[in-house]
Amino acid sequence: MFESYEQKQEFYGKIFNIVHIVLICFFSVFAVFIFAYNILILVSHLSGEGEKTQDFNFIDGNYLVEVSSNAWNAYYSQFSLLFVEEKEINYENVIKHDGKSEYEHVYLFRNVYEDGGVTYSVGAVISTTKEACVVYGDKHVKYEDIIGEVRFSIPVVAIFGDAFFMFIYLFLLISYLAFLYIFSTTQMGYDILFTKHLKKELKKNNSFGISDEKNRVEEVVVKMETSEEIVQNALNYIISDFDNKNIDNIIDVQTIKNALLVLGECDFSSKEKVFVYLASINLLNAYTKKPYAFESLKKKYFFKKYVNVLVDFIVKNPNNDVKAYSGEGVVIIECMGMQFSFHGVKLTQDLWNKEWSQIKLQPYADYIFHLFYDKEFAGNDFSKAKSNSSIMKYIKSIEKSLKNKKE
Repeated sequence: MFESYEQKQEFYGKIFNIVHIVLICFFSVFAVFIFAYNILILVSHLSGEGEKTQDFNFIDGNYLVEVSSNAWNAYYSQFSLLFVEEKEINYENVIKHDGKSEYEHVYLFRNVYEDGGVTYSVGAVISTTKEACVVYGDKHVKYEDIIGEVRFSIPVVAIFGDAFFMFIYLFLLISYLAFLYIFSTTQMGYDILFTKHLKKELKKNNSFGISDEKNRVEEVVVKMETSEEIVQNALNYIISDFDNKNIDNIIDVQTIKNALLVLGECDFSSKEKVFVYLASINLLNAYTKKPYAFESLKKKYFFKKYVNVLVDFIVKNPNNDVKAYSGEGVVIIECMGMQFSFHGVKLTQDLWNKEWSQIKLQPYADYIFHLFYDKEFAGNDFSKAKSNSSIMKYIKSIEKSLKNKKE
Protein backbone atom coordinates (compact mmCIF):
# COMPACT_ATOMS: atom_id res chain seq x y z
CA MET A 1 0.00 0.00 0.00
CA PHE A 2 2.82 2.41 0.90
CA GLU A 3 6.03 2.64 -1.09
CA SER A 4 7.98 4.29 1.71
CA TYR A 5 7.84 5.19 5.38
CA GLU A 6 7.37 8.87 4.44
CA GLN A 7 4.21 8.05 2.45
CA LYS A 8 2.87 6.02 5.36
CA GLN A 9 3.66 8.89 7.72
CA GLU A 10 1.89 11.38 5.45
CA PHE A 11 -1.23 9.17 5.20
CA TYR A 12 -1.56 8.58 8.94
CA GLY A 13 -0.81 12.24 9.53
CA LYS A 14 -3.91 13.17 7.48
CA ILE A 15 -6.04 10.66 9.39
CA PHE A 16 -4.74 12.06 12.69
CA ASN A 17 -5.54 15.64 11.61
CA ILE A 18 -9.11 14.71 10.58
CA VAL A 19 -9.83 12.91 13.87
CA HIS A 20 -8.17 15.72 15.79
CA ILE A 21 -10.25 18.45 14.09
CA VAL A 22 -13.57 16.55 14.46
CA LEU A 23 -13.03 15.95 18.18
CA ILE A 24 -11.82 19.50 18.84
CA CYS A 25 -14.95 20.86 17.09
CA PHE A 26 -17.19 18.61 19.19
CA PHE A 27 -15.57 19.63 22.47
CA SER A 28 -15.63 23.29 21.46
CA VAL A 29 -19.37 23.23 20.67
CA PHE A 30 -20.08 21.47 23.95
CA ALA A 31 -17.95 24.01 25.84
CA VAL A 32 -19.93 26.87 24.27
CA PHE A 33 -23.16 25.17 25.30
CA ILE A 34 -21.90 24.75 28.90
CA PHE A 35 -20.94 28.43 29.03
CA ALA A 36 -24.32 29.60 27.68
CA TYR A 37 -26.24 27.29 29.98
CA ASN A 38 -24.28 28.48 33.01
CA ILE A 39 -25.10 32.08 32.11
CA LEU A 40 -28.80 31.18 32.03
CA ILE A 41 -28.55 29.46 35.41
CA LEU A 42 -26.72 32.46 36.85
CA VAL A 43 -29.34 34.92 35.54
CA SER A 44 -32.09 32.68 36.88
CA HIS A 45 -30.39 32.50 40.27
CA LEU A 46 -29.89 36.28 40.53
CA SER A 47 -33.54 36.92 39.74
CA GLY A 48 -34.72 34.30 42.25
CA GLU A 49 -35.95 34.61 45.83
CA GLY A 50 -32.76 35.09 47.84
CA GLU A 51 -31.38 31.93 49.46
CA LYS A 52 -34.34 29.73 48.54
CA THR A 53 -33.08 26.51 46.95
CA GLN A 54 -34.19 26.15 43.34
CA ASP A 55 -35.97 23.05 42.13
CA PHE A 56 -33.83 21.09 39.66
CA ASN A 57 -35.11 17.82 38.22
CA PHE A 58 -33.22 14.70 39.27
CA ILE A 59 -31.45 12.76 36.53
CA ASP A 60 -31.72 8.97 36.73
CA GLY A 61 -30.94 8.89 40.45
CA ASN A 62 -28.45 11.76 40.25
CA TYR A 63 -29.53 15.20 41.46
CA LEU A 64 -28.61 18.65 40.27
CA VAL A 65 -28.76 20.71 43.47
CA GLU A 66 -28.09 24.33 44.39
CA VAL A 67 -26.15 24.39 47.65
CA SER A 68 -27.33 27.69 49.11
CA SER A 69 -26.14 27.16 52.67
CA ASN A 70 -22.75 28.65 53.55
CA ALA A 71 -22.14 25.63 55.76
CA TRP A 72 -21.90 23.37 52.70
CA ASN A 73 -20.28 25.66 50.14
CA ALA A 74 -16.92 24.41 51.36
CA TYR A 75 -17.90 20.85 50.44
CA TYR A 76 -19.78 21.35 47.14
CA SER A 77 -19.77 23.99 44.44
CA GLN A 78 -22.88 26.18 44.28
CA PHE A 79 -24.36 23.92 41.61
CA SER A 80 -23.46 20.27 41.96
CA LEU A 81 -24.48 17.03 40.29
CA LEU A 82 -24.82 14.71 43.28
CA PHE A 83 -24.53 10.95 42.96
CA VAL A 84 -26.89 9.59 45.58
CA GLU A 85 -27.31 6.03 46.83
CA GLU A 86 -31.09 5.90 47.12
CA LYS A 87 -32.24 3.90 50.14
CA GLU A 88 -34.76 3.99 52.92
CA ILE A 89 -33.48 6.04 55.87
CA ASN A 90 -34.81 5.55 59.42
CA TYR A 91 -33.85 6.36 62.96
CA GLU A 92 -31.88 3.17 63.56
CA ASN A 93 -29.61 3.23 60.51
CA VAL A 94 -29.00 6.99 60.82
CA ILE A 95 -27.52 6.69 64.32
CA LYS A 96 -25.27 3.79 63.27
CA HIS A 97 -22.37 5.67 61.65
CA ASP A 98 -19.80 2.89 61.94
CA GLY A 99 -17.48 5.08 63.98
CA LYS A 100 -17.31 7.78 61.28
CA SER A 101 -17.70 11.48 61.93
CA GLU A 102 -21.29 12.64 61.57
CA TYR A 103 -20.25 15.03 58.78
CA GLU A 104 -18.88 12.16 56.69
CA HIS A 105 -22.50 11.08 56.12
CA VAL A 106 -24.14 13.66 53.87
CA TYR A 107 -27.78 13.15 52.91
CA LEU A 108 -29.97 14.49 50.15
CA PHE A 109 -33.44 15.43 51.38
CA ARG A 110 -36.63 16.99 50.08
CA ASN A 111 -38.05 20.33 51.10
CA VAL A 112 -41.82 20.03 50.68
CA TYR A 113 -43.68 23.36 50.73
CA GLU A 114 -47.33 24.11 51.55
CA ASP A 115 -48.09 24.95 47.93
CA GLY A 116 -46.86 21.48 46.89
CA GLY A 117 -43.50 22.65 45.57
CA VAL A 118 -40.43 20.50 46.17
CA THR A 119 -36.75 21.42 46.30
CA TYR A 120 -33.68 19.44 47.34
CA SER A 121 -30.96 20.22 49.87
CA VAL A 122 -27.95 18.50 51.37
CA GLY A 123 -26.72 18.25 54.93
CA ALA A 124 -25.48 16.08 57.77
CA VAL A 125 -27.70 14.81 60.59
CA ILE A 126 -26.75 16.53 63.85
CA SER A 127 -29.52 15.18 66.11
CA THR A 128 -32.30 12.61 65.88
CA THR A 129 -35.67 11.61 67.28
CA LYS A 130 -37.88 8.63 66.45
CA GLU A 131 -40.03 10.74 64.09
CA ALA A 132 -37.51 13.12 62.52
CA CYS A 133 -33.94 14.32 62.46
CA VAL A 134 -32.29 17.72 62.53
CA VAL A 135 -29.83 18.77 59.87
CA TYR A 136 -27.80 21.96 59.51
CA GLY A 137 -29.71 25.14 60.39
CA ASP A 138 -31.94 23.30 62.93
CA LYS A 139 -34.19 22.19 60.08
CA HIS A 140 -36.43 19.24 60.95
CA VAL A 141 -36.68 16.61 58.24
CA LYS A 142 -38.87 13.54 58.26
CA TYR A 143 -37.05 10.30 57.54
CA GLU A 144 -39.37 9.64 54.60
CA ASP A 145 -38.07 12.87 52.99
CA ILE A 146 -34.45 11.75 53.12
CA ILE A 147 -33.78 10.32 49.65
CA GLY A 148 -30.40 8.76 50.28
CA GLU A 149 -26.73 9.27 51.06
CA VAL A 150 -24.51 11.43 48.82
CA ARG A 151 -21.51 9.41 47.62
CA PHE A 152 -19.72 12.01 45.49
CA SER A 153 -20.43 14.98 43.23
CA ILE A 154 -19.40 16.63 39.98
CA PRO A 155 -19.43 20.47 39.90
CA VAL A 156 -21.14 20.87 36.54
CA VAL A 157 -24.38 22.40 35.30
CA ALA A 158 -24.95 21.69 31.61
CA ILE A 159 -25.98 18.04 31.38
CA PHE A 160 -28.56 18.33 28.54
CA GLY A 161 -31.16 17.17 31.07
CA ASP A 162 -29.99 13.56 30.72
CA ALA A 163 -27.04 11.68 32.22
CA PHE A 164 -26.62 9.76 28.94
CA PHE A 165 -25.27 12.86 27.18
CA MET A 166 -22.85 13.56 29.99
CA PHE A 167 -21.62 9.97 29.77
CA ILE A 168 -21.12 10.29 26.00
CA TYR A 169 -19.17 13.53 26.46
CA LEU A 170 -16.92 12.12 29.16
CA PHE A 171 -16.42 8.91 27.18
CA LEU A 172 -15.37 10.84 24.07
CA LEU A 173 -13.09 13.11 26.09
CA ILE A 174 -11.35 10.15 27.75
CA SER A 175 -11.13 8.35 24.39
CA TYR A 176 -9.59 11.46 22.83
CA LEU A 177 -6.97 11.72 25.56
CA ALA A 178 -6.23 7.97 25.27
CA PHE A 179 -5.95 8.35 21.48
CA LEU A 180 -3.46 11.20 21.87
CA TYR A 181 -1.41 9.23 24.40
CA ILE A 182 -1.27 5.99 22.38
CA PHE A 183 -0.61 7.82 19.10
CA SER A 184 2.15 10.01 20.51
CA THR A 185 3.99 7.05 22.10
CA THR A 186 4.41 5.20 18.78
CA GLN A 187 7.32 6.08 16.49
CA MET A 188 4.90 6.97 13.69
CA GLY A 189 2.95 9.28 15.99
CA TYR A 190 6.14 10.81 17.38
CA ASP A 191 7.38 11.59 13.86
CA ILE A 192 4.05 13.12 12.79
CA LEU A 193 3.66 15.29 15.89
CA PHE A 194 7.32 16.32 15.85
CA THR A 195 7.22 17.25 12.16
CA LYS A 196 3.98 19.17 12.73
CA HIS A 197 5.64 21.11 15.55
CA LEU A 198 8.67 21.89 13.38
CA LYS A 199 6.53 23.23 10.55
CA LYS A 200 4.89 25.67 12.97
CA GLU A 201 8.29 26.79 14.22
CA LEU A 202 9.58 27.21 10.68
CA LYS A 203 6.66 29.49 9.80
CA LYS A 204 7.65 31.73 12.72
CA ASN A 205 11.32 31.79 11.76
CA ASN A 206 12.17 31.67 8.08
CA SER A 207 15.89 32.33 8.50
CA PHE A 208 17.32 28.99 7.46
CA GLY A 209 17.79 29.98 3.83
CA ILE A 210 16.33 26.71 2.55
CA SER A 211 13.32 26.88 0.26
CA ASP A 212 12.22 23.25 0.28
CA GLU A 213 10.07 22.58 3.36
CA LYS A 214 11.05 18.92 3.69
CA ASN A 215 14.75 19.79 3.70
CA ARG A 216 14.09 22.63 6.13
CA VAL A 217 12.36 20.26 8.55
CA GLU A 218 15.22 17.77 8.30
CA GLU A 219 17.73 20.59 8.89
CA VAL A 220 15.98 21.51 12.15
CA VAL A 221 15.66 17.87 13.25
CA VAL A 222 19.43 17.55 13.00
CA LYS A 223 19.81 20.59 15.26
CA MET A 224 17.26 19.44 17.86
CA GLU A 225 17.86 15.68 18.03
CA THR A 226 21.18 13.84 18.17
CA SER A 227 21.96 10.99 15.79
CA GLU A 228 22.08 8.57 18.72
CA GLU A 229 18.57 9.64 19.76
CA ILE A 230 17.30 9.14 16.19
CA VAL A 231 18.75 5.62 16.12
CA GLN A 232 17.38 4.80 19.58
CA ASN A 233 13.90 6.01 18.58
CA ALA A 234 14.10 3.83 15.47
CA LEU A 235 15.10 0.82 17.56
CA ASN A 236 12.23 1.46 19.99
CA TYR A 237 9.84 1.63 17.03
CA ILE A 238 11.12 -1.67 15.59
CA ILE A 239 11.03 -3.46 18.95
CA SER A 240 7.52 -2.17 19.77
CA ASP A 241 6.25 -3.42 16.39
CA PHE A 242 6.66 -7.03 17.53
CA ASP A 243 3.92 -8.35 15.21
CA ASN A 244 5.49 -6.59 12.16
CA LYS A 245 2.40 -4.53 11.32
CA ASN A 246 4.49 -1.65 9.99
CA ILE A 247 7.10 -3.50 7.95
CA ASP A 248 8.27 -1.99 4.66
CA ASN A 249 6.15 -3.32 1.79
CA ILE A 250 7.95 -2.07 -1.32
CA ILE A 251 11.52 -0.90 -1.87
CA ASP A 252 11.53 1.44 -4.87
CA VAL A 253 14.11 1.28 -7.66
CA GLN A 254 15.66 4.69 -7.00
CA THR A 255 16.37 3.69 -3.38
CA ILE A 256 18.18 0.56 -4.64
CA LYS A 257 20.32 2.65 -6.98
CA ASN A 258 21.11 5.07 -4.14
CA ALA A 259 22.16 2.18 -1.89
CA LEU A 260 24.50 0.85 -4.58
CA LEU A 261 26.08 4.28 -5.01
CA VAL A 262 26.62 4.57 -1.24
CA LEU A 263 28.49 1.24 -1.26
CA GLY A 264 30.64 2.34 -4.17
CA GLU A 265 31.48 5.63 -2.48
CA CYS A 266 32.85 3.90 0.68
CA ASP A 267 32.66 7.18 2.60
CA PHE A 268 33.34 6.54 6.30
CA SER A 269 34.05 10.14 7.25
CA SER A 270 31.23 10.27 9.86
CA LYS A 271 29.30 7.82 11.99
CA GLU A 272 26.12 8.78 10.10
CA LYS A 273 27.74 7.92 6.76
CA VAL A 274 28.89 4.57 8.19
CA PHE A 275 25.31 3.99 9.34
CA VAL A 276 23.98 4.64 5.80
CA TYR A 277 26.65 2.29 4.41
CA LEU A 278 25.45 -0.49 6.75
CA ALA A 279 21.82 0.36 6.01
CA SER A 280 22.59 0.05 2.27
CA ILE A 281 23.91 -3.51 2.70
CA ASN A 282 20.86 -4.33 4.86
CA LEU A 283 18.55 -2.81 2.22
CA LEU A 284 20.11 -4.75 -0.69
CA ASN A 285 20.03 -7.92 1.42
CA ALA A 286 16.29 -7.45 1.94
CA TYR A 287 15.60 -6.43 -1.68
CA THR A 288 17.27 -9.43 -3.33
CA LYS A 289 14.78 -11.72 -1.56
CA LYS A 290 11.73 -9.81 -2.79
CA PRO A 291 9.66 -11.51 -5.52
CA TYR A 292 9.65 -8.28 -7.56
CA ALA A 293 13.45 -7.85 -7.44
CA PHE A 294 15.25 -7.51 -10.79
CA GLU A 295 16.73 -10.78 -12.01
CA SER A 296 20.19 -9.23 -12.14
CA LEU A 297 20.00 -8.71 -8.36
CA LYS A 298 17.67 -11.47 -7.19
CA LYS A 299 19.34 -13.70 -4.59
CA LYS A 300 22.81 -12.43 -5.51
CA TYR A 301 24.82 -11.42 -2.52
CA PHE A 302 27.66 -9.52 -4.25
CA PHE A 303 27.27 -6.70 -1.73
CA LYS A 304 28.46 -8.87 1.18
CA LYS A 305 32.07 -8.28 0.17
CA TYR A 306 31.50 -4.68 1.22
CA VAL A 307 31.07 -5.87 4.83
CA ASN A 308 34.78 -6.73 4.90
CA VAL A 309 35.65 -3.33 3.46
CA LEU A 310 34.05 -1.70 6.49
CA VAL A 311 35.43 -4.27 8.96
CA ASP A 312 38.97 -3.59 7.71
CA PHE A 313 38.39 0.14 8.17
CA ILE A 314 37.02 -0.35 11.72
CA VAL A 315 39.99 -2.49 12.76
CA LYS A 316 42.47 0.09 11.41
CA ASN A 317 40.48 3.05 12.80
CA PRO A 318 38.98 2.09 16.20
CA ASN A 319 35.93 4.15 17.12
CA ASN A 320 33.47 3.87 20.01
CA ASP A 321 30.53 4.75 17.74
CA VAL A 322 31.19 1.85 15.34
CA LYS A 323 32.41 -1.60 16.45
CA ALA A 324 32.67 -4.98 14.70
CA TYR A 325 32.24 -8.42 16.28
CA SER A 326 32.03 -12.05 15.28
CA GLY A 327 28.96 -14.01 16.35
CA GLU A 328 27.80 -17.57 15.82
CA GLY A 329 27.85 -17.75 12.00
CA VAL A 330 27.24 -14.02 11.74
CA VAL A 331 29.22 -10.79 11.51
CA ILE A 332 27.88 -8.10 13.85
CA ILE A 333 28.58 -4.39 13.34
CA GLU A 334 27.20 -1.95 15.90
CA CYS A 335 26.70 1.68 14.90
CA MET A 336 25.33 4.20 17.41
CA GLY A 337 23.52 1.43 19.26
CA MET A 338 21.92 -0.39 16.30
CA GLN A 339 23.25 -3.89 15.61
CA PHE A 340 23.54 -4.87 11.93
CA SER A 341 24.11 -8.59 11.33
CA PHE A 342 25.25 -10.34 8.15
CA HIS A 343 25.38 -14.08 7.53
CA GLY A 344 27.70 -15.88 5.12
CA VAL A 345 30.55 -13.37 5.28
CA LYS A 346 34.11 -14.72 5.28
CA LEU A 347 36.00 -12.35 7.53
CA THR A 348 39.46 -11.09 6.63
CA GLN A 349 40.06 -9.91 10.22
CA ASP A 350 39.96 -11.58 13.65
CA LEU A 351 37.20 -10.06 15.78
CA TRP A 352 36.00 -10.34 19.35
CA ASN A 353 32.98 -12.60 19.86
CA LYS A 354 29.58 -11.19 20.79
CA GLU A 355 26.03 -12.55 20.99
CA TRP A 356 23.58 -11.29 18.36
CA SER A 357 20.62 -9.32 19.78
CA GLN A 358 18.18 -11.22 17.47
CA ILE A 359 16.57 -7.92 16.35
CA LYS A 360 15.81 -8.37 12.64
CA LEU A 361 16.31 -5.20 10.64
CA GLN A 362 15.55 -6.41 7.10
CA PRO A 363 11.74 -5.97 7.40
CA TYR A 364 12.39 -2.26 8.10
CA ALA A 365 15.26 -1.82 5.60
CA ASP A 366 13.74 1.12 3.71
CA TYR A 367 12.87 2.98 6.93
CA ILE A 368 16.37 2.46 8.38
CA PHE A 369 18.08 3.52 5.12
CA HIS A 370 16.26 6.86 5.08
CA LEU A 371 17.10 7.76 8.69
CA PHE A 372 20.30 9.50 7.54
CA TYR A 373 20.57 9.10 3.74
CA ASP A 374 18.92 12.41 2.81
CA LYS A 375 20.94 14.34 5.38
CA GLU A 376 24.31 12.77 4.56
CA PHE A 377 24.15 12.26 0.79
CA ALA A 378 21.78 14.92 -0.56
CA GLY A 379 23.55 16.57 -3.51
CA ASN A 380 26.45 14.08 -3.44
CA ASP A 381 27.87 13.52 -6.95
CA PHE A 382 29.12 9.97 -6.08
CA SER A 383 32.17 10.46 -8.29
CA LYS A 384 34.04 7.60 -6.63
CA ALA A 385 31.07 5.24 -6.96
CA LYS A 386 30.58 6.09 -10.63
CA SER A 387 34.16 5.05 -11.33
CA ASN A 388 33.50 1.68 -9.71
CA SER A 389 32.82 -0.71 -12.62
CA SER A 390 31.23 -3.36 -10.39
CA ILE A 391 28.68 -0.93 -8.94
CA MET A 392 27.92 0.70 -12.28
CA LYS A 393 27.36 -2.73 -13.86
CA TYR A 394 24.46 -3.38 -11.51
CA ILE A 395 23.02 0.11 -11.89
CA LYS A 396 23.10 -0.20 -15.71
CA SER A 397 21.43 -3.62 -15.52
CA ILE A 398 18.61 -2.03 -13.45
CA GLU A 399 18.19 0.80 -15.97
CA LYS A 400 18.15 -1.70 -18.83
CA SER A 401 15.46 -3.77 -17.11
CA LEU A 402 13.35 -0.64 -16.58
CA LYS A 403 13.72 0.31 -20.24
CA ASN A 404 12.66 -3.19 -21.36
CA LYS A 405 9.59 -3.01 -19.12
CA LYS A 406 8.51 0.27 -20.69
CA GLU A 407 8.92 -1.13 -24.22
